[in-house]
Amino acid sequence: MTKLCTALLLVTAIVLAGCGNSKNESLYGTWSATLMTGQANTPNLAFTAGFYPGTSGGVNTGNFRITTGNGCFGPDTQVNTSMSASETDLSMALMSAATDESGVVVGSSVISLQGSMVNGSVSGTWTMTSPVALCNASGNLTMTRIPGPAVTRP
Repeated sequence: MTKLCTALLLVTAIVLAGCGNSKNESLYGTWSATLMTGQANTPNLAFTAGFYPGTSGGVNTGNFRITTGNGCFGPDTQVNTSMSASETDLSMALMSAATDESGVVVGSSVISLQGSMVNGSVSGTWTMTSPVALCNASGNLTMTRIPGPAVTRP
């Protein structure tokens, strides 16, 4: 009887382990993103970010770092991120204070990203809106996974 109970307990544990919310697992890890503009897809902004399981089954962002700035978002820019994702689609917003030439905060700059995962990379579009006219732009988005260990909550 003890062996039967142990076997049933083991099978139950294996079944429950497979019942987690895995719809977003394809996005978990560290990613590199490039935002491009114009017909020639000129790089406008690049960043890396880690995506990891959220507390309510969603995807959270950590270790966000701008690697190539665009004059509106730079390596020292404080950026707030929000994200929603499914197994194949993601929607992400990057928000930062917008400043004029003298450094006075004049509002917020927001980059909205929309993409779909195909063959392990994400392709899509982005739009940046800002009270600073030179910062308003849009274009194509490419994200690729950076090989390495799994991302954990920061």
